[in-house]
Formats: sequence, C-alpha cells, structure tokens
Amino acid sequence: MPKYQLEVCMQLQGLEKVTIDSPTSFQWRLKLKCSNCGFENPKQIFISEEEQVEKLVKSGTGTTNLNYTCSECKRHSTVDIIPGTFKEYTTSEKWMPLIQFDTRGVDLMKWEPEGKEGLIGISNEETNFEIDLENGEYYDYDEESGQEVSITNIETRFTKVKEK
Repeated sequence: MPKYQLEVCMQLQGLEKVTIDSPTSFQWRLKLKCSNCGFENPKQIFISEEEQVEKLVKSGTGTTNLNYTCSECKRHSTVDIIPGTFKEYTTSEKWMPLIQFDTRGVDLMKWEPEGKEGLIGISNEETNFEIDLENGEYYDYDEESGQEVSITNIETRFTKVKEK
C-alpha cells in the first residue's frame, strides 16, 4: 500500500503559479511498473480522480480510480488519487509536491505532461494562460505586463510518502 507523491520542479518566467483547471477531472498521464514482476509498461496510463470503477483485485471491494493488469504476469493492481492532495506549483526552480497516489501492486515511474491538458499559468489574479506543453515547454507573451511568460526545464519525480 505505498503512497507516492508526485513532485515537480520547473522554471517559471512571468508566472506566479501553475495550477490545474479542474483537479478532480484532470487526466494524469502516468508510466507504471509492476511491483510483482518488474515489467515497465511502455504505454502511458491515464487516471482521473473523478473516474471510479469497481476493483478487480480479490482482496478489495469497492471502487478505485484505476484497475491495471500487468501484461506480463497478469497480476491485478489498483491506483487511487488521494482526494484533497493536489497543490498548486508556486515556487520557480524548487521541488514541490503536486498530488499523491495510493498504489497496490504497481510502482509509479513517471508523469509526462504534454500538450493541452488543463494546466493554467497565472501571472496575476486577473491574467490566466492556458498552458500547451508542446515539446515539453511553454512560451507566451503577457500584453498587460509587457513581458514574456514561460515554463521551461520541467522535471518530475515520484517519492514514497512516509506514514506518520
């Protein structure tokens, strides 16, 4: 039952923070590895907090955000987004937690943000930019402030959350 925290570090120019338009409906694009056989799925898996499905694992009942079956060993696993853990990114060039996941049977390897996924850049309380991370970076111009806005050098990592 490890819990993983997605942490990000990025360089912001002309932006105070980066957030998500709707955190509960946001589609997280993840890479997974089976903790049983070690197979790393080359495909991206999508998960959203608002999507609930019946658990396929024998030991659990109820719902989960994602059922995953390893294509190598056929083991069933689940991934859940822990509600209320999303945080905005507010400090350029520092590692900050973004969201937490509860996993059973898989390890989270990578979050790969790209394209228009619902990320919003905020330069002040009145000016928002819909972020398009084509090629993993974003560039625009804020006409109100007369300066360039950008998101570059995006790095992501998963760390295990220590239980208190």
